Amino acid sequence: MSDNWNATTTDLIAAARAQFPRALEELRTLVSYPSLAFDGSDLQPGLDCAAAVAQMVRDAGATNVEVRDIGGKLPLVWAEVPGPADAPTVLLYAHYDIQPAPVAEQGWETDPFQMTLKSDGRWYGRGAADDKNGIVSHLAALRALGLREDGTAPLNIKICFEGEEEWVSALDPYVAANPEMFAADIYLVSDDGGMEVGKPTICTAMRGTVALTVTVRTIKQALHSGLFGGAAPDAMIAFLLMMGSCYGEGGATVIPGLEGVEYQGVNYPADMLREQAGLLSGVEFAGAGSLSSRLWSHPSLSVIGLDKMPAVLGASNIVIPEVTAELSLRFQPGFTGREALDALEAHLKAHVPFNAHLEIVETHESSPFSFEPSERFLAVAHEAFEAAFECPLEIKASGGSIPLMTELQKVAPAADFLVFGSADAQASKIHGGNESVDPAELERTTIAEALFLQKLAQGQESQR
Repeated sequence: MSDNWNATTTDLIAAARAQFPRALEELRTLVSYPSLAFDGSDLQPGLDCAAAVAQMVRDAGATNVEVRDIGGKLPLVWAEVPGPADAPTVLLYAHYDIQPAPVAEQGWETDPFQMTLKSDGRWYGRGAADDKNGIVSHLAALRALGLREDGTAPLNIKICFEGEEEWVSALDPYVAANPEMFAADIYLVSDDGGMEVGKPTICTAMRGTVALTVTVRTIKQALHSGLFGGAAPDAMIAFLLMMGSCYGEGGATVIPGLEGVEYQGVNYPADMLREQAGLLSGVEFAGAGSLSSRLWSHPSLSVIGLDKMPAVLGASNIVIPEVTAELSLRFQPGFTGREALDALEAHLKAHVPFNAHLEIVETHESSPFSFEPSERFLAVAHEAFEAAFECPLEIKASGGSIPLMTELQKVAPAADFLVFGSADAQASKIHGGNESVDPAELERTTIAEALFLQKLAQGQESQR
């Protein structure tokens, strides 16, 4: 395998481009596995996908690849490439598990587990954007740079590809229990992307997430609405009134103690967000403040599940006795998951009407992530991404969450995080039907990563 760690920028870009056809074939292979870690899923495709990922890592030159059981449903694919003792340690992260892809429900136009090129030039398939492309771009960048015959590199490299990011991951507690294993100076997390194709973007902050199951009860059994409606309190009405108290002007989430702040960075273009979100004609945006603030630095409460309600078909005239719902709250950096849960629970308890019985079960807690990039890190990132994309690098936040980030930050509080990827908010449709990746974006991202690693290594060499 060739050594391009000291190649010219032009030569390294050419080497990375030469790896791209192979990267696409690897992505096609990985997309073919319905590698789900959700309860009730067949785990064998995920186990087979982990084995395929491990072989790809070996083919990239790593010699000590492990498929490690970490106590969850699907294993961790792990490898280490040693470098000089005084060289920085870089951890490369992505995940091979996926969201479900119900074809009819999500409106898939192609087989989600057969990567398909459509006339718009994009490759479609579940995991093509989230996040199997992150695995193949990491490996293509390493192949472009080349590992030495003895399996070493100018940097200390750790490869961490997990199989439960979309589910309740066993990796988070595993990191907490094995901090030295995951210690690094820089984490390259390929599980994100820009707002639109062709504009390089890295992320420095993510919202946290907490979730609750709430049950509202008002009466012992369903009652005739003609005989009792208007006096007997309806559990659905109680639930709606309680939820209504959580929103203010324009539908902005308002939970005392979780006040948002205005985001000071790049603004989200309204026309682009309207198109990306698929807003119906005449429908207005929810919330208050700039769109970037609504998405990245303000809280957002959603009802993501509702049980114990009669279906519309066959509904009768009754007063509802009980309603159960799943609530998910995204919240901005500056608060812990525990603080967010406490604030939300206190607000719900204070605003349940009719003195209704309210039962709350906490189902998820993850804290937000943010960091202040070091000067050296930013300089290398700007240089690498601007050379690959031929336009300026933008820095943004994200409304999504990667709980692992906060665990890694506990392990290495002074570390830098390169959060990037090939998924674009413009058209990738991650978690939904017709998920896709733009191949040119995948190629540019691979080039940027190769350049970033090269410049990081060269900077270290210059300091010796």
